[in-house]
Amino acid sequence: MRKTVCTGILICLFSALAGCSSSSSLYESGMFRGKRLLARGEYREARDEFVKAAKGIRDAAPLAFAAAASYKAHDLTGAQQLLKEAESLPPDASFLRIEGYKSLVLFAQGQKEEGLEALREYIDFYDTLFPLDSINEVEAMAETGQVDLAALEELLDRQITTYEEKVQQFMTTGAGFGD
Repeated sequence: MRKTVCTGILICLFSALAGCSSSSSLYESGMFRGKRLLARGEYREARDEFVKAAKGIRDAAPLAFAAAASYKAHDLTGAQQLLKEAESLPPDASFLRIEGYKSLVLFAQGQKEEGLEALREYIDFYDTLFPLDSINEVEAMAETGQVDLAALEELLDRQITTYEEKVQQFMTTGAGFGD
């Protein structure tokens, strides 16, 4: 009897660990493939990979990337839904991507005041980090209300990518911020 119970516990433990490994693998492979597709301009395929990754581990990052890919694929409704879902999860390093793309979606939908509000939230948070000098251009757009959507997208992408790369570097090496 005791042997059966121990065997049962071991089977349950092994199953749980295998499930975690499988979820983690789904997340990692979806994020890797999604980022590669996003860089190649295959936005719909990238979005699909990020959505798969979100099923692996419930995290804001794949949803934020999926929203960015949807925006770039001109699917504003899809981008907005994914951003709302990402915002409902605990905040993490994806906050910049979420706020940046939230502002882009709102501007693209003609909601200038809401877009400026989201852009100001992005700026306020980004200013607390190690902002690139290009934040001055973003601040000028927010202050004047004169938003060049294509230029803003390019600036935000560069700032967000640099920040995420620094976070990743810090997580893997312990160095990166302020270097």
